Amino acid sequence: MLSSSVSSAFIRGQILLARLRMCRAVLIAILFTSHAAAVPVRAQESDAKLREQATATMRMAAEYYRNKVALRGGYVYYYSPDLKLRHGEGPATATQIWVQPPGTPTVGMAYLAAYKATGDKFYLDA
Repeated sequence: MLSSSVSSAFIRGQILLARLRMCRAVLIAILFTSHAAAVPVRAQESDAKLREQATATMRMAAEYYRNKVALRGGYVYYYSPDLKLRHGEGPATATQIWVQPPGTPTVGMAYLAAYKATGDKFYLDA
């Protein structure tokens, strides 16, 4: 019984870490892409390359998430790095998604935030 509760606590910890990493990545990308509107023109010019790199990286990550992680547009909220383990409120099968936060709705909100920051309609279709 103790082993089961330790395993369950470990999985919950991994799920929380995965959520935090995703939120951190989205927030960093949004900060990089929206920061240009608040700085002087010279700084905007020197930051243009950084903005391009951040936007390209965010797009590449979103394409991977959309094309490799999503299941028919739906998500659970924890994936192992090799995508073999999936968890929602508990272990999820390869054909299950979660329609409650932090599964599909949270990913959808991240795509909306990315669209707002970039204006790239790709994120509306993701």
